[in-house]
Amino acid sequence: MNTLFVLTRDSDLLKVLRVALPRAWDLQERGTVAQAMEFLADCRPTAIVADMTLAGQWDGLSFVRTARGHFPDLPPVAIVAAAGVGEELESRVRDAGVAVLLPRPLDESSCRRALARLMAAVGPARVSLIEALGEGFVDFTHRRVAVQTQDGELHLLFGEGRLWTLVHPLYWERYRSGLLGAGMECGEQGEDLQLYLAELEEGLARSVPLAPIKQQATLSLLASLPLHAPMRCRSEPVVIPEGLLPIEIPALLVQLVDQIPEEGLAVLKRPGVKVSRVEEVLPEDLPIQPHHGYLLQQCQQPVAVSDLLQTGILPGRQLLGGVYLLLLLGLLASEPAVEPPFRLSGLAVRLDEETALIQRQSEAIQNLVQAFRVPGISPYKVLGVPPGSAPADAVKAHEALKERLSPANLHPEVFKRHQKELFFLTAKMGESLLLLQNRYIEDRKAEAKAESAEAEGGPNPVAQAGTALRRTSENRQQEAQLSLRRAIDCMAQEQWHDASQHLRLALFHDGFSPQAHYLMAKIYEKNTNSRAKHMAEREFQRAIELDPRDIEYLLDLAEFYLNNGLFARCRAYLDKAQALSLRDPRAIAMRKRIKEIDR
Repeated sequence: MNTLFVLTRDSDLLKVLRVALPRAWDLQERGTVAQAMEFLADCRPTAIVADMTLAGQWDGLSFVRTARGHFPDLPPVAIVAAAGVGEELESRVRDAGVAVLLPRPLDESSCRRALARLMAAVGPARVSLIEALGEGFVDFTHRRVAVQTQDGELHLLFGEGRLWTLVHPLYWERYRSGLLGAGMECGEQGEDLQLYLAELEEGLARSVPLAPIKQQATLSLLASLPLHAPMRCRSEPVVIPEGLLPIEIPALLVQLVDQIPEEGLAVLKRPGVKVSRVEEVLPEDLPIQPHHGYLLQQCQQPVAVSDLLQTGILPGRQLLGGVYLLLLLGLLASEPAVEPPFRLSGLAVRLDEETALIQRQSEAIQNLVQAFRVPGISPYKVLGVPPGSAPADAVKAHEALKERLSPANLHPEVFKRHQKELFFLTAKMGESLLLLQNRYIEDRKAEAKAESAEAEGGPNPVAQAGTALRRTSENRQQEAQLSLRRAIDCMAQEQWHDASQHLRLALFHDGFSPQAHYLMAKIYEKNTNSRAKHMAEREFQRAIELDPRDIEYLLDLAEFYLNNGLFARCRAYLDKAQALSLRDPRAIAMRKRIKEIDR
């Protein structure tokens, strides 16, 4: 599949390009030069569009020069500039070897023209004849596709999912021979073969069945050409002359696909290639064979082509040809996806890309495991932050590492292969973050001692250290309060995991926040396993230790003990709560429950 890579932070540019881009093209976008260089290191797009205005000191031309230094075979580039392009910019664009300069303001028509010039710079696409026919079936636009063959240029006239005619010296010879053999008069051929055929077919179709003769001439010519070999082709819009008799493409493909050698279809047998049905209702007049119907039935859910081969129900050549035909007709979809239209070469490229991605991600996981297993490794090094970094930086680094190793960012095969390694990495990262949290709490205790010592006997070394810590105390308190508010909002929406992350951040900034400990206990209560119960009890007790006069904390812990059958502990905390408020209705109700259970 052709890929257009776009480097921009302008969402409006992306919207216009998506509308203007032809169907057979895929659009990939990045917002920064660093991300763009990473993409180009892994993939090679067909063409590039770069915005002249980028973040920081970069612009589109500096990106082009840098990218060309790393990738000498950089594909053709279009630069999108601000309105009012001057001679100086035009000169710089020419010097940088940019193919197209597109000034703002942007609209769909100007983008289409710019993309057409950019695609012309790319050069003609390489498509096999059978793929061109498949594209003609799934793409309803009217166009002429020109393919260079050994016997001259072949033109195929497509529109409305049909093939209307061919233009080739051998085609007319075979078509004319068939017409004469059926006793029809062809008359003198005009200069424009398409118009001549339109007039001829319009006149003859009223009295004679032309379709079998025309289909046989078409099949005869196409079958004599290399169907599977990619050839350079170009496509252009065209008006279909009235009177032409269309040929149904599926009928051609059913007969032509059998001529593709099995080695040409071998990519379908590679591991990881799956196919699944995409059409719920088949067209009644579709000329498929019984084994095609069997394949459609077997592919209701994604199934590996290699698994279908192992059943042995269909011969390998027949099965591969049938799968390929159904992919060309758009009745099956492939994983990885290659559409529209389906191309075997595109599938091979996607598989190679997936293999490279799996290898890169596996190596990255193995390197992390090796690094994390170094004895005595610093928690700062595990999280990738310099010693003495702000707590917020450590939390952000932890979240970034966690996101990097999440199933959403790993290939499914990588996630399946490296379950043990991922568990180890996640545990090591959590342990490192906890060590830094505890270190922060110890620093806060040292600060409190320093303040006490300063109040008693004047400045000393400990007090001087505490002074440095106090400088950031205010900021940490603000961060803690912000995280606490976010946690409360998440809990109101029952987003328990997000709330716990915000609470951990709040405790990282302020380990002495009774409310943060209390809310963390409430989240642990949502989980019924024994470890979660232990953590909930510990957080409740820590909240009460920090604020012993909060009756809600006391009553919640008492209720926690009551629900877990620990009545003696429940009574102890009810006593503490009623020492603050003797007639509290909630405390009285819990005592009644204990009495009822004791009976």
